Amino acid sequence: MIFILSACESDVEFSGEQMESLPVLNSVVTAGEPVRVYFTRSVFILDNRDATYVTDATVELHINDTFVETLRLESGEMLAGETSYYYQATTAPRSGDKVTIRARSEEFPEWVSGTTIVPYSPTVGGVELSVSGTAEWRISGKASLLLSDSAEEDNYYWMYGMVIYDRNPQNEGYFISYEYFTYTDVAFSGGANTDVLGEMLGDSDSIVVFDDTLLDVKSDYRLNMEWGLPEEWATEGAYFEICCQQIDQHLYKYYRSLSLSDSNSLFGEPVQIHSNIEGGLGIVGSQSALISYQKEYSEVAK
Repeated sequence: MIFILSACESDVEFSGEQMESLPVLNSVVTAGEPVRVYFTRSVFILDNRDATYVTDATVELHINDTFVETLRLESGEMLAGETSYYYQATTAPRSGDKVTIRARSEEFPEWVSGTTIVPYSPTVGGVELSVSGTAEWRISGKASLLLSDSAEEDNYYWMYGMVIYDRNPQNEGYFISYEYFTYTDVAFSGGANTDVLGEMLGDSDSIVVFDDTLLDVKSDYRLNMEWGLPEEWATEGAYFEICCQQIDQHLYKYYRSLSLSDSNSLFGEPVQIHSNIEGGLGIVGSQSALISYQKEYSEVAK
């Protein structure tokens, strides 16, 4: 058997054309926060190059078609054995601003740019939480969020719900456990979990991204979810957290394409990752300020 299997192996020399590196510009602009930009070079699939960050770039920030500032280079954490670098601004755009980011370097002398319009925070009327019952040492319940959606425009949303159990509220160690909500509403059926995202977008496990296509009303739509937690959490300070943001169309399409490309289906078609970058690859998207609600389990159980 070993002989048969080893006889099936052979080295095939690559006879295609090796692609040159392309500039990659990535940034997610958040309303009210200074802009951070990642400028890297693409790596061919057969290339052994480790260094991907471009550290000699000129990166400019323009707001409402007016030049604002040149961003400064900063170093971040070690990622895959390489020190990460990003370009940091001091200016914080506001909702409604048109933000353009452009960059160039000695390796990529032509300007690479991307533009986004920062969305406004979603209008949320309130959050409701209730307990449904207990079975097999677990408590289950329902949650809902009242979302007002504009009929005059297409809207895109990013949100998550979770129950958190902090064994040590004094933060003297890492004792936090959590479980994410189950997104049961029909509005989420076109959504996507974005757990494939990396450092640029933060820890985003089990965050749902959706648009307003399936909302059957254009105002005061109640998004329904379900939750569960171990019974022992109920007596020791568990609490709920629901967070919601509005995102721009480019960021929504990027999330969707990135999630679809991560599918392991043998019959799946190749997915092209959405990009709005002129002269290169990547994404310049934006999101509103975060709307966040927290409530103690003890209040819900009353």
